[in-house]
Parts: sequence; structure tokens; C-alpha cells
Amino acid sequence: MAIIPYMQAVLESRLYEEVHPCSICRVPNKLRDLKEDAYTPKSIFIGLLPRGETNYRQVQLMVGIKWQYMNRFLLQENQQNVPGTFDTRLSACSEDIPIFEIDIRASYDGSILGSELTTDVIGRKMILDGCFLLQLLSRLEHPTIDPQDPIFETREKMCAAVNDITLLENQIPFIVLKKLYRKTIGERFVPEHDNPVDQHVEIRIDHRVDVEQIDNGAGVVNAPVAVKLINNGAEVVNPPVAQHVQVWNDHRVARIVQRAFGYPLQNTRGCAHILDLMHFSTVEDSRIRDAKPARQELVRCATSLLAAGIIIIPVPCLVERNPQVLDLTDTFDFNIRLDYITGELRIPVLNFKETTEVRWRNLIAWEQSKINIRCKYTSYALFFKGLICCESDIGLLQEKGVIVLDGCDRSRKDLMTLFSTISQGAEHMDSSFTDICTSLNNYMSMRFTMIILFRLMWHKCRIGYETSRNFIREGREMQSTRWKIVGVLAATALIILFRQSTNSFY
Repeated sequence: MAIIPYMQAVLESRLYEEVHPCSICRVPNKLRDLKEDAYTPKSIFIGLLPRGETNYRQVQLMVGIKWQYMNRFLLQENQQNVPGTFDTRLSACSEDIPIFEIDIRASYDGSILGSELTTDVIGRKMILDGCFLLQLLSRLEHPTIDPQDPIFETREKMCAAVNDITLLENQIPFIVLKKLYRKTIGERFVPEHDNPVDQHVEIRIDHRVDVEQIDNGAGVVNAPVAVKLINNGAEVVNPPVAQHVQVWNDHRVARIVQRAFGYPLQNTRGCAHILDLMHFSTVEDSRIRDAKPARQELVRCATSLLAAGIIIIPVPCLVERNPQVLDLTDTFDFNIRLDYITGELRIPVLNFKETTEVRWRNLIAWEQSKINIRCKYTSYALFFKGLICCESDIGLLQEKGVIVLDGCDRSRKDLMTLFSTISQGAEHMDSSFTDICTSLNNYMSMRFTMIILFRLMWHKCRIGYETSRNFIREGREMQSTRWKIVGVLAATALIILFRQSTNSFY
């Protein structure tokens, strides 16, 4: 592949929100070296990044599983009732891949620029991996143990699969998933007044009637003229004219991912891949840049805060989740609050599962690889790093109910290693917890200042009390001393008079 077209694709993709240049890249060594297993796939290998040394037998077994999943995906019922076979749908999926080859290459870093990745190789990888992912995500919406399915055979294998498809280096461009879904399931059509978010509206396409051509910006497509609008089960006699939904406004694949991982359904545009969608679905204002050099802002651990009078209170997670997939859902609730008057530090419960560390580390790696997204997971990790300085802090937070082990066996030593290393190597963070860390630090110093002032005031009061008591005592002593002097003088006078009278007698 020529270098100039690749560079042009990278530059042009910055103007096209569905393609993100270099969004699928290597994890920096300073992050990878701390926990290499957290960034390396165990069984599912996806995408175009070179793998180096891998388990060849495992790779070959997974290729067979991918073909089974792709076959199920291509043969499922089409939403628009369009007849088709495996071959016709596979051919339809392969139409756009050569067109998007430059954009696909631009989504990866420069390591795939080599000539060994031809158009055919890229096309085969994108179609096979994309169809496999779409079918796997559909299965994850209702995860159940299935002895006939190698991925869902046990809970451990399900967790391993979930971990693998959320790795930064194990992604494919999200635009590929959208294109494959639209080619297989069908294009999206909605009436003019319809809101794509509305879950109560269903569009049924009648392909037995004539079609008209619509230019969607990426080419001319055939769109059905006649549609049936089913609103809450009632068919509308004269529905409005259907409009073709362009690929960047087609949120069906995003909702499949959100349902699979238990995230609330919301419209998303311009996501680079599945990991980016997970970040977008969990971080408010994800695309707002708020970066500063990464550093530990909290200077007191949980034990020190407790000794200073801070009351640590666990709070149930308020993030909505799909109850059917809670077993595979990692919840990160960033709503940490401090009541400065009462000293109550409210921390949402952090549930640790088999997938938590891998998810957390790769989201941090994603934040560190981009400059236009909020580094909230990094700041969250740095907050806990400041909160935990030894294993006793782990025990304290577990006793308080802030850290809960949910289906995973982690010792305090393992958790201590995780919290002390998860943010190492990070260069950027945001200001999500700056104010609360400053308040905690100031709360500590102000409390000690109040204690010192109280002791000084008490000392002054004691000085005043002692001074007044001494004055009264000295006054009493002075009064008794005066009478003693008078007595001495009187006695002296009597002695003198007695001696004078004695002398005159003789």
C-alpha cells in the first residue's frame, strides 16, 4: 500500500466522525509491563494488529468457532423480510470492505502498513471478525450456560470472552460492525417525525412494492416507498413517508453492545470501537477535553481519614444496569461526595468481578492513547491509590462495604498490588476528583488547627484561673502576715517596757 494514500486517509478521517485515525493501537509499554496479561487476549483474537507469539492451536480452534458464529449471523431472519442465502449476504457484506480499506487501515496504528496485509486479507478478517462479534454480542444479551457452545460452556469461558473483546489491541473499527449489520439485517428506515430513541415504534418494510432511489451521501440505495408503521401494536393506515437513516445515525449496533454489557440505552455517534463505546456510555461528557498531568491528589489514606474524623459511608451504585447481564457487568460509579459539615465521605460500592481489572486497565489505556476524551477512569484509579496505602486500608474499606468481592477470589495483597499499579505510567488525568481531594486534605488540616486553637484557649483559661487563685491565696496570706507583724511589734514593745521598768526598780 502506498504511503501517500494512507496519510491522506488519516487526515481525511479526522473530518469524518465515524472513523478515528490510530484509534486501535498498542498499549504503551509503561502500562503493559505492569500487567501484561490484562492487555493480551486469551482465546479470542480480533483485528489486524500483529500478535507476535500466540497459541497456534488456540487460534485455529477459535477460527472454527468464528465461522460457526458468522454462519448463524448471516442466516438469521432479516428485519425487512428480504430473502437471502448465506452466499448472497456474504457477497453483500464484502461489497463495502474494499471501499473502506483506507479508512480501516487509518483506524489502526502504523504497524499494519506492511504489504502482507492485502485487500483480500483485510476483507476476510473484517467480515469474519465482524460477523462473529455481532453474533457474540447478541448472545451476551441473554448469557446462559450452553455445553454445546465452546464460548458459553462455562462461566469462566464467558468471562474470558468478555475480557478479550474489550481489550484495546483486540478491536475492529465500529463502522465495520455497522456496515455488516446493515448489509445483513437491513437498512434502517423511520418516518419523518419518528425519534430513533422511541422503543415503541416499529417500522415494517413491504418489499413487494416499488422502490425509489435515495442518495444517502455514501451512494445511491434502493428504499421502499410503502411502509407500515406499527405504533404500540396498532397499524397506522396512512403512515408518513419513510426516510433512510444514514450510517452515522443508525444506533442499532451500539444498542446491542449497550444491552450486552448492561449499559443504559442512548444514542451514540462517532464511536471508534467497542471499548470507546463503553467509555462513552459510562463517562458523562466523554468527548470534553479536561486534561492535566497525572498525579496523586489525595494525600491521606483511608485509615488517616478515619483517624481525623472522616466517616466513610458506602453508597449503593446508582448506575442503571440490565439485570439479565449483571453477572458480566462491571459498575464504575464516579459519584463520590463529601459532606464537609458532618465529615461524611460517601463512596459508591466498587464491586470486583473477574472482568473488573481487565476492563479498568484497558479503559485507562484507551484514555492515555487519546487527547480528546476525559481521563475519568485514570482519575478514579488515582483517587483509590491515594485512599489505599497498605493492606490495612483494603481491610478497612472491605469492612465498611466500599470494596466488595463479587464472584472473584482476591487476597488483600492482590488488591493492594492492583490499586498501587493500575495508574502507574499514566500521563494524563482530569479534574473529576480534584475538588473533593482538596476538601479532604483541607478538612484534615482545619480540624487539627481547631484542636490546637481549642487547646490554646483552654490553656489561657487555665492561666487566668491559676492567676486569680494565686492572687486570692496571696491576699489571704498577706492578711494573715500583717497580724503576725502587729503581734511581733506588740511583743517587742512589751519586752522593752518590761526591761525599762526593771532597770528603774534597781
